[in-house]
Amino acid sequence: MAYNRIDQCEIAIDFGKKALEIFKALKEPEWIVHAEGELCESFVKLENPIEIDYYGQRALDWHSTMGNEMPQWWLKLYLGISQRMQGNLDKATEFVEDARCYARAMACTDVDFFTDLDEETAKLFELNGNPE
Repeated sequence: MAYNRIDQCEIAIDFGKKALEIFKALKEPEWIVHAEGELCESFVKLENPIEIDYYGQRALDWHSTMGNEMPQWWLKLYLGISQRMQGNLDKATEFVEDARCYARAMACTDVDFFTDLDEETAKLFELNGNPE
């Protein structure tokens, strides 16, 4: 995680994958999903939609099943970013709007989240021909 924060994503991914294998061997599902979420974030920074989808959907499924709210809005945003990168603008918009609605419903006050969400929304508006 620390490497990810200083934009050393390749190193973060190496450590994240090693951690993931350790957590799998220890049969620690909560730590497995935490590692998958961190890997998803790294792949967002590297603009790798295939890996974002893989790790992001796995983490989202777990958090949805367990009722963990906060990670869900971030993961939905990441999956929306992935869909935009793949040219699936309708699906991207759906994920981004789901993230927004979910965060509002859960009274999210994370300024970083809403900043990233608004930036992604603006990109989608532009791509859809709605620059306002």
